[in-house]
Amino acid sequence: MLSLLFWLIWRELPNFSQVFLYILNPPGVLPVKFRGPLWLAISLILASWAVVLSQPTLRGRRESMVCGLGLLAAGSYYLGRSHDNNLLNLMPFMVLLACCIFRHGSSQILRGFAAMVTVGIVAWLSTFGLGSMQAAYQDGWRGRFGISDTLADMRLETDRGVRRLDRWLTETGQSATSEDARRALNWLRDRQSGPIAFLTQPHLVARGTPGPMWSGMLSSASWGLLPAAEIEALIARGCHKLNRSGWVLVDGNVGIQQLSHFLKVYNVADTQRFGALTAYQLVPRCCVAC
Repeated sequence: MLSLLFWLIWRELPNFSQVFLYILNPPGVLPVKFRGPLWLAISLILASWAVVLSQPTLRGRRESMVCGLGLLAAGSYYLGRSHDNNLLNLMPFMVLLACCIFRHGSSQILRGFAAMVTVGIVAWLSTFGLGSMQAAYQDGWRGRFGISDTLADMRLETDRGVRRLDRWLTETGQSATSEDARRALNWLRDRQSGPIAFLTQPHLVARGTPGPMWSGMLSSASWGLLPAAEIEALIARGCHKLNRSGWVLVDGNVGIQQLSHFLKVYNVADTQRFGALTAYQLVPRCCVAC
């Protein structure tokens, strides 16, 4: 049914090799961070099994087991991508399991632990970014929330964002600086160049560049670890479907290597230097005049 709907909209069947692309080519495994909040989820699972073993009613055992298995199933992704951000996605399951433990737990220790976890998670989520919100209110920026500061950092509009980018560039051995990136982005945005692709070792994404999409491969973070043949096939597919020109910012050997994938189906129409960064305007070979 989904394949039929896909064909009615785009007049072609889905390419299942691309649907399972990241399963067939896993990007790598992050090491488990034992000093992170992983132990909170493990403690909840152990507490739920204690409830299952001590619960006299069949209903209580079933509810505890289902909630515990739900957290285990959702948390299986964390085994391979053990970044603390991924634990945020588990918090609904953690609260559900904690409530189940509080309801069916026969021990005051288990019930107290479940209540403490629930209150802590709810309180943390409800006050997330409160410090930034209070500072914004005192400064008169009542419409600015915590995420606004993060977006400003991404646009290199704050000193904090500039310092972070410089640190990442230094740690990854790049010769470009945040000032190079800011000059390049401002120059391209002034000319309404549309979405921009960063081809650098730290997988950067240029935000705030509206315009018609010219490629589906603008974020090297999503494809940088795939095999070269798969990368080039996806770039060629986007070039054929969209048939538009666009700009890329390149730095370092990794950036040059990533640029070579684009040059299989694009020509370079213009080049601009911004310190250690080089901007290339790429034009599809099938539409050199576009």
